[in-house]
Amino acid sequence: MAATHELPPGPRSIRQLRRPDAAWDGLLADDEHGARCMLVDVGELVDDVVWQATTGGHLAAVTDLVRTADGHLAVLPVCTQRLEEFVARRREGGMPLSVGEAVTLTVSVLRAAAELVTILPASTCGSWWLSEDGRPLLVGGGGDPALEAAAALVGLVCRDLGGEAVRALTHVGELLDEPRRLERETADAEAELFAVAEAEPLATAVLAPVRARRVAVTRASTPVEPGREGHWWNALAAHVDGTLPDLVSRAATALWRRVREDRPRGRVRPLVIAASVAAFVAAGWEDIPRLVKLGMILAAIAICIAYAFPLERQGSPRGADAA
Repeated sequence: MAATHELPPGPRSIRQLRRPDAAWDGLLADDEHGARCMLVDVGELVDDVVWQATTGGHLAAVTDLVRTADGHLAVLPVCTQRLEEFVARRREGGMPLSVGEAVTLTVSVLRAAAELVTILPASTCGSWWLSEDGRPLLVGGGGDPALEAAAALVGLVCRDLGGEAVRALTHVGELLDEPRRLERETADAEAELFAVAEAEPLATAVLAPVRARRVAVTRASTPVEPGREGHWWNALAAHVDGTLPDLVSRAATALWRRVREDRPRGRVRPLVIAASVAAFVAAGWEDIPRLVKLGMILAAIAICIAYAFPLERQGSPRGADAA
């Protein structure tokens, strides 16, 4: 008889997830309350952390069991990304953790470490993850010793801080290196962290600053095809792949705002549509062939010129200026 993974009323499976993109091999599902969870075969959970840790803390723990025709599935929190990758991505994007975010992360790691050493040996291995709700979690099993990984993570965060924050995080790093001190010094270390700044949620969705795009550079020694060096479209093509999408987006927004001030709401709708189209085109600008880009630029210039004259005659000078 073929094995099935039909679920009883309650959790509804969505799709299969596998390591290393997930903390466990299992099913992403919605529980009976509509919250996301992971369903993992209990036979796959060979580490002790998930079974001995308390739920709701910073150690990933089993919150429930689901009975199936093939056995039991453990209900676990959804982990979206490794914590060290999250911190590194923020730093590489020019937006390192704020002091408040650093406090949140460090306190979470400290509490997880303090609980870990009370239930398991300090040498227990594991990896640090970020849950779907932005909570740092230790997932047991595999990887490096959990406390060593935590100390390295705190050290990485500390690079972007200064003053009292560095001293507070350094204290935590010392505790992680000497686990015997955790039980008696965790409360003091937490108080020291909260004295530095108020804890802030970890911003998992941030807008990174615009980075310079890679463009081809023509050297002076590069031969130029006769008769082409003076063509105006060659000069225009050299700037097509630059920051034009940003300019298009800002121009469309400026035009919409100025005309909205001068015209009744019902007559602004075409401009709203045009601004939406401009934003859509700008989003996929790099995937459009260069000749098509040139044609779109020329068409946009012609439309703006054609639209400016009626605006001027209809008493919208600011709209005409924006066009």
